[in-house]
Parts: sequence; C-alpha cells; structure tokens
Amino acid sequence: MLIEKEFTFFSRHSESYEEIYTDNRISAILKTALHRDLSEGSDNTDSEDQREFANYGGESQSTLLTGRDFPYTKFDSYLYSDSAVREDKWESAAHAELRYLNQNADILQPEKKGLSPLNFLITGNYTGEHLAALAEVGDTTLEESTNTIDYLTRRGGKASVSVKNVTLNGFGVMGQEAGYEIDGLGLGFNSNDHIMGGSARFDFFDNQMSLKAIYATGGDDGNYLGTWSETDGRKGDVTGLLWITDFFDQKLMSEIEVDTANYDYDTSDEEEKVSDKAYRIRISGLQTIYDYEVGYKYTGPQYDVVGNQSIVKDWEGFNFIGGMTFTEHALRLLLDYSWNNVEDDDYLPRITSFTGGLDYQYSGWELFPVSVLFEHNQQNSEDEPENSDQTNLDTNTLTGTVGFFQGSWAAEIRSSYSEQNDKTVYDYDTQLFTLSLIPSYSGSYFSILPSWTLNSSKDLSSGVRTDINTLTLDLYSSFLQDTVVGEIGGTYDWSETDDDSIDLNNTSFYARLSYRLNQTNRLEDTTLAFEYIYNRLEDNVYDSTIYEGVLSLVISTAIPYSY
Repeated sequence: MLIEKEFTFFSRHSESYEEIYTDNRISAILKTALHRDLSEGSDNTDSEDQREFANYGGESQSTLLTGRDFPYTKFDSYLYSDSAVREDKWESAAHAELRYLNQNADILQPEKKGLSPLNFLITGNYTGEHLAALAEVGDTTLEESTNTIDYLTRRGGKASVSVKNVTLNGFGVMGQEAGYEIDGLGLGFNSNDHIMGGSARFDFFDNQMSLKAIYATGGDDGNYLGTWSETDGRKGDVTGLLWITDFFDQKLMSEIEVDTANYDYDTSDEEEKVSDKAYRIRISGLQTIYDYEVGYKYTGPQYDVVGNQSIVKDWEGFNFIGGMTFTEHALRLLLDYSWNNVEDDDYLPRITSFTGGLDYQYSGWELFPVSVLFEHNQQNSEDEPENSDQTNLDTNTLTGTVGFFQGSWAAEIRSSYSEQNDKTVYDYDTQLFTLSLIPSYSGSYFSILPSWTLNSSKDLSSGVRTDINTLTLDLYSSFLQDTVVGEIGGTYDWSETDDDSIDLNNTSFYARLSYRLNQTNRLEDTTLAFEYIYNRLEDNVYDSTIYEGVLSLVISTAIPYSY
C-alpha cells in the first residue's frame, strides 16, 4: 500500500528576518608591460600619423598611444555587492558596483583615477492585499510612455504607491547620464539639470483597460558623454495621456497616446519655449498562429522631450506588421508608409518613404534552418524649394540565411544583394553584395569561432568597385584539468578598390596564456598570465605602415564574501 502525504514548511534565514543575504566580490587585476615594440617614429607625441592610428578601429586600438601616455603599469579593481532582506510583506535590496583604477599615465575620459561608483541601486517595497509601495534610489530606470519618458536610466530616485486600481508614480533624476564623472545620489529638484515628474494610472474592468496621465519637466546642459549641444542648456516639460485596452484575451489590444510638449532649445537666450504635439495609435492582437499590429504616428516638427533621444520629430506615418507561425513555417509581412514636413513648410521638401518586406523562415530541416527576406524601399520628394535637390530612390534587398546546428558544431551562411536605383539627374546607382561564413565548435575544454565576411559595393555611375574582406578568430583551450588556459583571437581586414585609390590592411591580434593557481580560503580565480597584443595598419597606396606590439604580465584574483 502506497501512502502519500504532502508537507508544507518554510525556513527562516535568521530570527529577525525570513530571508537575509549579502553576496560580495572584490576582483583585482595588475597589468604591467614587459616589452613594447613600436614602428619607427611612433614615440613622437606630435606625430599626426600616430594620432590617426591611435583612433583607428575604436576600443580595440586603445593601446596605440604615444610613448608618454602609454600605461606601463595599471591596477584595476572592482567591487560587486548584492544584498537583500525580506520579512513578511516587506522587502529591501541593494546593488552596487564600484571601481578603483590607477596607472602611471593619464587616463582617457570618461574614465578617471581613483574610486568611482559605476552604478548602484537601493530598493524597498511593500506588497499587501490592497496596497503596494516601491521606492528606489540610485541608477533607476523610468518607463512612462513612448513619447514622454521612455526607458530612461539616470541617477536619482523614484517612488510609487498602488491602492486597489490606482497607481501613483513620482520621480526625480539627473538630466545628465550617469558615468565616471557623476558622484552622489543624484537627488535634487533643480529643473535646470534634473528631470522630475509623475504619473497617475487608473485600471478598470479587472485590468482590461487602463488610463494613465503623465507630466515631466526638467533640463540638462546637453554637453556630456555621448551628447553634445551648441547651446548652454535645454529645458522643457511634457504632458501625456495614455489609454490601453485588452478586452479579448490579447486578440484585440489597443494603445492610444496623446502628448503636448514645451521646449526651450537654449536657456541662455531670450527666445520663448516652442510648443508642439505628438500622438500615436497602435492596435495589435494574437490568435493561435496569427499575430498583427497596425499603427499610426504623428510627431510635430518642434516636439522634443528632455531625456528622450528616441523621438523622431517632424514625422507622420502608418505601419503594419503581421504574420503566421506554423510548426515548420513562419511568414511575416512588413509595410510602412511615412513622410516628413508634416506642416507643409515652404522652405523644406516633403520626402515620402514606403517600405515593404516579406520574411519567410523554414525549420522543417531540423539541422538546417533557412530564412529568406525581401525588402523594397521607395523615397520620393515633392514641393522642393528652389536650389533643393530632388529625391527619387528605389532600393531592393534580398537576404538569405542557412544555418547548421549539431551538438557542439554550428555554422551559418548569410548572403544579401542590394541595388539602389537613383532616378534623379545624378543617376547615382549602386550595388552591394555581402557574404558571411561563421562556423563554430564549442566543447568543454576547446572552442573555436572563425568567420569571414565580404562586403562588395559598386558605384555604377563611375564603375568603381570596393571590396572589404574581414577575417576573425576566437580560440579557447584549457589543459591540465582547466589549470592552463590558452586564448588566441583577432581580426584581419583588407579594403581595396579596383581603381587602386584604396588599399588598406588592418591587423588586430591578441594571445593569452594563463595559469590558474590553487584556490585558497580567501582568494579564488587567482591567475598568472602572459598577454600579447599586436596592432598593425598598412596603407599600400601611400606606402606607410604603423604597428605596435605589447607583451604584458597580468596577475588577477578575487575575494568573495557571502552569507
């Protein structure tokens, strides 16, 4: 005879709290250059070629500095901390990430020497039967609506209270994006450099319909990492109303938003704020294998919101996305029709754009998924003012992808062909062909990921073709029960034109051999490594070559502390 019984129990982490924990980790890396090999003339701090090479290729070329600025010794340390406390209906949590950086040379902005709070967030919430509350201080994210405050992450604070079907939100954050140069909590109520506001949401019919009112005001100086403005400061406010419905279990959902904004593009002058409006409608639904979305959007030419960089001003249009998903087949249709100059400004042309796309995916061959995408785009201008160029451009693009997945092996072949037909008097027609091959193998102790990409473009008006080939490699292997680890990676690309006006070769290579020491009671992931980084740029047209190779010793370790 079988007797089944169910036992329900819970455990407390401490006498005072149902749950309490903290998880902390300090990691440190000491890197010192053992040998540095430079091309002739690279030590000249006034060398124009060297400065150009230092900026070539972005972050991967960051070691290409002048001899005076090169960091021969660098210490980099991070502190990660996560803690939480829970008791009955109350819960609080804290997350922080700090960095300490020092080296024997100047540090490029936005980084800085010393201790920097990269990000932190302290939260507290209460969840009851008819009441819920939340408060956050630190690097918080605001999500109000698409045309007001939309996924804005800034340092500051926010709070919300929900009583039955009513939710009230309030927030105050810095207008400037958080970074190395930002210290403190970010709290404040100065509308010149902070963004403040709130919203009220009312839910009806078991949350099948909601109505939300939003207001935000604030400003920033417009000059910080990732943002630049010719003016001394910007300031504005926005008011929005958002209506959302879902009465038929996602078969028919709607979202309607109406907004008005006042904006001052330069707070240092005497010009008054400009006012404008924006509104959008979206209707969507899901039904077994079908899904659809229909939308309309209007944004005025002067509509702007501080902190919302995703707004496209002076734009109006319709869009449709729909598809069917079967067991082995999936088909999607994309249609978009839009235009600018929504107020018929005589000094601007109106450019209309139409995009149509058809995407097909087949997964019936289990090991070989296939997809095909065709897109057509038309751009036409009308009512061009005097001395304004006409736009009449058609673009067709066909893209195909074949994949392979079998255990540790994978591969993908992707190719596309695009042609642009310029119907204006300039007749600037172009063709673009791309082909990429990405095989890979990933095992427990060995993995390799090579790739090859070809971008071939042709200017049909001049007949000049430009080819850009790119080879990449990432290889990882471990030996002696994961004690010794070897890594090799890099990129090699060459660009050339058939009229010999361009002939460039760029090499970026790194190799690393690491030895993992035995873990002690206090330290973990202690590693001793030799690292070699090599960068080279060759211009065969001007017969010039610049290169740099650096061999470094790297010691890293970590100290965890948790309970």
